[in-house]
Amino acid sequence: WMRFGVETVGAALLGVPVTVDAVSVSPIEGRASIDHLTVASPEGFEADIFDLGRFVFDIGPLSALTGWLSGFTTPIAIEEVIVYNCGVSIETKGLVLTDSNAQAIIHHMNEVTMKISADLNKQVFHPDMPDVRTVANEGVRAMEVRLRVDKVRLDNISVAVTIEPMAPVSYMLGRVEIGDIGKEGNGVYLYEFIEVLVRSLLMAVLKAAPGNIQSNLAAAFGEHLWKELDYAWVKFDSGHGMEKIAEFAGWVTKE
Repeated sequence: WMRFGVETVGAALLGVPVTVDAVSVSPIEGRASIDHLTVASPEGFEADIFDLGRFVFDIGPLSALTGWLSGFTTPIAIEEVIVYNCGVSIETKGLVLTDSNAQAIIHHMNEVTMKISADLNKQVFHPDMPDVRTVANEGVRAMEVRLRVDKVRLDNISVAVTIEPMAPVSYMLGRVEIGDIGKEGNGVYLYEFIEVLVRSLLMAVLKAAPGNIQSNLAAAFGEHLWKELDYAWVKFDSGHGMEKIAEFAGWVTKE
């Protein structure tokens, strides 16, 4: 269900294809991994918006089994998620800054989560696939899983920005960290976990952007990026040590 959940729930939430090369799970070691996850850009944009090299999940002892036996009323406890080698590509069309791949994905997320959702439910339970029984079973599992995550760490993040008619700009973030996901309530569903990752990564990309394009990126996708979700903090390192993202909505309005 893990691969099915990430690809199907991710695509329904973001409105674009989400693909995974491989998934491996080792219950004995309490570890799972995802190799090479890509998130396509919406139609009309060239590069994938996210190209993530490898996820490694360190799962609490017996947590997955406990969650399964409880029918996932008990959240799966994940001690740490590490994502290695992340690529982010932000593109705008022409001089209309708000016509960007990031903004299109944020808009779709906002629309879907606002009515969570006939759209997401339909995508998961009735996708265009031949084996209806398997789809339904895997869809139920993917939708029912709840997660509590101590920390997510994304390492080695390369960002490419194309704002026409300016020359492309590239920059790096050494690390982004997200803390205490799903700790306030009874865990977060998979779609909520994906939403936290996407919004946090894009906030860090915007906050770390060079000064000559930061206001352009804020106009391109910053206005509706912030949302109150079940996590404690986001930090990023763009070469000056770890910085905490706070009061993002007020900051982006000023930009």
